Amino acid sequence: MTLRLRGGLQAWPRIRRVPCLALLALVALTTVPRGGAENLFGVGGNLQVAGFVSRGLDSAGRTEWELRGEKAQIRGQSTELSDYKIVFKGKDGDDFTLSSPRCRYLHSAAEVKSDAPVFVEGRGVQISGIGYDVYLDAKVVMIRSTVTMKIKQRQGSLRKSLQRVTTDEKKPAATSDEK
Repeated sequence: MTLRLRGGLQAWPRIRRVPCLALLALVALTTVPRGGAENLFGVGGNLQVAGFVSRGLDSAGRTEWELRGEKAQIRGQSTELSDYKIVFKGKDGDDFTLSSPRCRYLHSAAEVKSDAPVFVEGRGVQISGIGYDVYLDAKVVMIRSTVTMKIKQRQGSLRKSLQRVTTDEKKPAATSDEK
């Protein structure tokens, strides 16, 4: 069974399409039990969602993360995402954004894998590379190759900060006799 959400929904008023797509994405991405995708979509079935947004909430109802993408295709125990961006909401505005042209999410392993470029941006840092793995349970992102990191300092310069640190390391510590 294949369910496609294009064409037929175009006649619906936009206000009705958004809740429908959000509900389908939510059902497909969060409530399918392990091994249950075949039962929901039929053996070998799939679901394709275009232009989606999904959010994860903490126990107080605050957004912990927000995922936006152009296309998600759920096939059994994996989901292929295209042109997506996920923002992890941190404390005091310390948000962290990961974006990529494509990836595959493996439901049973709770892992994301891709050989596409990846871009990571957070407060004061930008990281890019090619190929990546995300281990959701361990909360680890591993970029495989061509990693570049750009540090953005808010005040002063990084060079002066590093000089200050190395100068402090070279100063001999005062002994108790000198005090």
